[in-house]
Amino acid sequence: MAGPSPKTHWVARPRLARQSLARQSLALCLLAALLALLASACQPEAPPAAPLSATASPTWTAAPTGTSTPSLTASPTWTAAPSDTPTATATLPPPTATATLPPPTATLPPTPLPAVVASYPIHGDLAVPLTARMALALEREVDPQAVEVEFAFSPALEGQVVWLDAAHPSFEPAALITQTAYAMTATLRAAGGLGPTLTFTATFETGDRGAPIPILMYHRLRDLAADASQGQRDWSVAPASLEQQLDYLAERGYHTISLAQLVDYFEAQEPLPPRPVVISMDDGYRDVVEIAWPLLAKRGFIASLLVLPGYIEYSAYMDWEQMRALREAGYDFGSHSMTHPDLRSIPAAEAEAEVRDSKALLEEHLGMPVVAFCYPMGAYNSATIALLQAQGYRAALTLASGYYQRADDDGLFRLKRTWVYYDMTLEQFADKLPW
Repeated sequence: MAGPSPKTHWVARPRLARQSLARQSLALCLLAALLALLASACQPEAPPAAPLSATASPTWTAAPTGTSTPSLTASPTWTAAPSDTPTATATLPPPTATATLPPPTATLPPTPLPAVVASYPIHGDLAVPLTARMALALEREVDPQAVEVEFAFSPALEGQVVWLDAAHPSFEPAALITQTAYAMTATLRAAGGLGPTLTFTATFETGDRGAPIPILMYHRLRDLAADASQGQRDWSVAPASLEQQLDYLAERGYHTISLAQLVDYFEAQEPLPPRPVVISMDDGYRDVVEIAWPLLAKRGFIASLLVLPGYIEYSAYMDWEQMRALREAGYDFGSHSMTHPDLRSIPAAEAEAEVRDSKALLEEHLGMPVVAFCYPMGAYNSATIALLQAQGYRAALTLASGYYQRADDDGLFRLKRTWVYYDMTLEQFADKLPW
């Protein structure tokens, strides 16, 4: 007979335990909900709501940027995807063609072209030899590979461009035609033709009339009384008149040169600045230091001084210290003999000493070569010229009037001058000049 059924024993749990379990379940549910909410917030923002999901195919359009090169911006066009495409965040596919910006058209400005400050021949030269080459002097050295120089002539000339050095481009013509007038145009530009151009023009002739280089002749600078003698008025100029004359030269673009530069132009075809002029002052009076020097310096001018070393000890004349100061300021010096005699009328030995000793003293005290001589009283002959040549002079100044200078037939020993005197008006002064 079966035994009695076992009894089920229920274990009674306290109410507090059951409540704790309920709270834990509720907390877990809240934590799960919070995690789900955070996960949703971290998802990337979906594209604008649409019945269908979409993908973007960008269309590229040019947006003005204020420069000649447009910038490119993307304006996406949205297209519908099939309805069974899973809902997902839309992504932009790469463009079918790579958009590349053209290289910028603007470049750094080229280095400014150097100005032409001198030329051979100068404008208006009417005695260019058939063997001459044309040359320009630039204001500074350049890289010949970076600057192109083109010469054009009318009538046309065959030849080649040659750089003598980094500041002197030249044109060597195959042949010049005698007694012919030419127009020359030189054009400078950066290599490759980029940037602006610079043009220099001049006209010249292969004749024998000469080059227009005036040499102005001054002596004393002082104000004279109304009863001054004619001799004083012939060989003096008022300081106020000198200032007016210098202003006239400066305003019309004249450039003062030395006698050495004049000689180099004819003998070595060295370029000269436009409208060259020599301001010569005879005898070596102190007026040069006290009056002329400040007026010349104000306008960037120099003078060529023809002095008498034998008169240094006299108070009316400059001393060596003053002459050295002028030499350092760029002034040129030449000899006017030792004591101002007529070289034709004294014994040959004395004439030789006048020419030789004056040159030697000037070179010793001033430390410069003396290339020019000024004939005392303008007196000379063929024997005088031969004496100067034997002593190493390269040029000499006369009292002959004019401004066209020549090198042939001892022309450099017969240089002409423009005599400036006390009663000369500014209009008369201007009439004595080529420009």
